[in-house]
Amino acid sequence: SYLGGGYPKGVADAVVRLKAMCWPNPVTHSTQLIRGAHHDLVLMANFMALCMDADSLYHWGVHTIEPGRRANPWYRIKKPKLSPLGFPRFNLQRKERYPAPVSDWGKLLAALWAFKETPWGKKLWENLGQAAQEAAEDADLGLDEGETQVSPAVREVVIKALNTALSKSAFFNAKTLGRLKLNERGQELARRAAEGEMLDANREELNRLALEAAYPEGLFQTPSPNVNELLEKIDRSRREKEPALRSTGRFIRDRGILLRNWTPMWPRVALVGGVYDPADVTLGLIAGHIPFDLLRNADHRDAMLGKYRYILVYKPRMSPGHYALLRKVADRGGAVFLPKNFELPAGQKKIAQAREWNPAEFGKQTKSYKGLSFSGSFGKFQTHVHQNAKQLRDLLHGAGFKPYFDSDNLDIVMQGYEFKGAPMLFAVNDKRGPKPKFGAVNEVDFIIRDQTAGLRVINIDTGKELPLAKHVEGRSFRDTLPPAWYRIYAVLKPGQKYQGPSPLARGPAIKALTTKRTKSGIQLTWKVDVKDWAGCDVQWIRIHRAEGRGKLTLLKEIYGRNIRGPGGLVTSFTDTTAKPRKTYSYQVRTVTPLRVEGPISSKSKLSP
Repeated sequence: SYLGGGYPKGVADAVVRLKAMCWPNPVTHSTQLIRGAHHDLVLMANFMALCMDADSLYHWGVHTIEPGRRANPWYRIKKPKLSPLGFPRFNLQRKERYPAPVSDWGKLLAALWAFKETPWGKKLWENLGQAAQEAAEDADLGLDEGETQVSPAVREVVIKALNTALSKSAFFNAKTLGRLKLNERGQELARRAAEGEMLDANREELNRLALEAAYPEGLFQTPSPNVNELLEKIDRSRREKEPALRSTGRFIRDRGILLRNWTPMWPRVALVGGVYDPADVTLGLIAGHIPFDLLRNADHRDAMLGKYRYILVYKPRMSPGHYALLRKVADRGGAVFLPKNFELPAGQKKIAQAREWNPAEFGKQTKSYKGLSFSGSFGKFQTHVHQNAKQLRDLLHGAGFKPYFDSDNLDIVMQGYEFKGAPMLFAVNDKRGPKPKFGAVNEVDFIIRDQTAGLRVINIDTGKELPLAKHVEGRSFRDTLPPAWYRIYAVLKPGQKYQGPSPLARGPAIKALTTKRTKSGIQLTWKVDVKDWAGCDVQWIRIHRAEGRGKLTLLKEIYGRNIRGPGGLVTSFTDTTAKPRKTYSYQVRTVTPLRVEGPISSKSKLSP
């Protein structure tokens, strides 16, 4: 992900940064910002990934949000001792590096005798032949000791009895499972069994783990993780990542012209600092809706410093040439902020108009202000960032810095751009819910510092116009941002036509919806007219159901992509909650990666 110097342009810039289809994570790294990446595109790409609810992939980095390094489960374990492919069946023979299932035949036989009246022990005992029962009784009496005293015939009978127990659904119930010291995998499978989500293969695996917990002195514990466990982890990982990847890919495809051609709006703040120093300040500027540019090195400062009106100097030392550029900015009426410990370059006069600030003081307050409610380490960090943001807003607003777009809501992230003469606002809802992982609905008031009469604001994704209200500094409008999602608005002056990309397309239509009763419930099947083979047209499928003459309601939303195998779209669903002697009606619709619903299907009715 390290691109090096230079300024990659256009859609390719964002594509490279997101690495939308790379494994194991989409990538946007803060070093790209340091070494010459387009600042606003990096921020936008990162926040796009965040607002796609992909925060499990991302963490707060030095300069902005960057991907977390959660490894592929296959790579996380060095030389894993996986259980055999035949798991969970017991086998008499040692398989490659895996031990034989029985660690001590004498202790196992004694335990079979001792526990033969327990719910699980009784079932095993009943499946033992006479020779094995006698051997178990002898072992319990201490007449036989060690593995060598058990004949091959007895061993074979016991292994057969263990394997017979694996397939019995009622072998272990919730009560007996609760008394056993199951490992983490066993506890997860027991939870699924209690919730009615148990598959046959999972049942056999749970029974094996339960047997090992019931007879710990006689049976080896199954190596963990096992192949099934790793496959399930990979499936979960794909389900977590793919929505963000497909959403990002669709966004770049449908809004790529914006990424390529829009330009950041002025006024902007120049942050003059080193490579890694201004972490708190940078995050505070992002959260505080202060458009800024990090002037990274001497060449960058030579070319850009004199163009800004508002400059935050983070470093305590500066070359005489760059300090002279600061003097010119101050002489033109600009606001120059020098750190408290700034050292005047040799031969230079002090800037009389310079303002003093202390970067080291940012974030030291621990008391949150009204309106913030967070929990856990993420909440503490978020509160810390918001405090920095509020201080920076007050600092810069006091110097007259007021961007074209603004908001007092610090639970969003926004950037202002210009596209073909129209101001455009890109806003991401970063409001957190009860748990840090989940977003929350956010009602936001946006300020437009523009006194022009007859302004119009449209949501470019829907094409709908939003009502404007008068504001002391211009106009304002209100919108409700969905959890962990974005909005893009265009501001148009009287007579100005919108020249950006079209509103987002609806999801494809569901065709040929059919229903039939099965042993498991009511099975729905359908077809989808998909034009995009890569799957960017369908992200979710929503199942709606009505009972009898009742109202149609959302029954379930399922991920529309098959995770295993060749992939493709999901074209069936079984309603296991349907009752046998009830009449039901179903309708289905698709949802695109950018959360636009398709038309609802025709109704399929099923009577008893």
